[in-house]
Amino acid sequence: MSHSRKNISQHVQTLKVSFEKKTIQLYSQILEYQIRLARQCSRSSAVRILRDLAIVDDWQVLLAGVKKTVDNIEPFLRILDGNKLSESNKQINELVDSQMKIQTGVEVSFPFKMSRR
Repeated sequence: MSHSRKNISQHVQTLKVSFEKKTIQLYSQILEYQIRLARQCSRSSAVRILRDLAIVDDWQVLLAGVKKTVDNIEPFLRILDGNKLSESNKQINELVDSQMKIQTGVEVSFPFKMSRR
């Protein structure tokens, strides 16, 4: 494996680790939001209203945190998806080259054209 290819592979691996950490953070934030919401819904209406007036559970801050984490994850997805597309394109090109070699070999073995009906 060439040196630059090894660096790219290491870079992609680092991106994957960072992506996994951000994804875990996102799931933790969503879980926290769901738990708080379930607790809020289990309270009486009067207690919910008082908690909302006092902004005990700042829903906007929780939601903003989730959105910020999603925004932080999106660049990782674009890079990793681009890497996957590049790898897939390389594999397709290799398959096409291989198929062309096989076809060329067949044409050399059978130089006459078969008629189509």
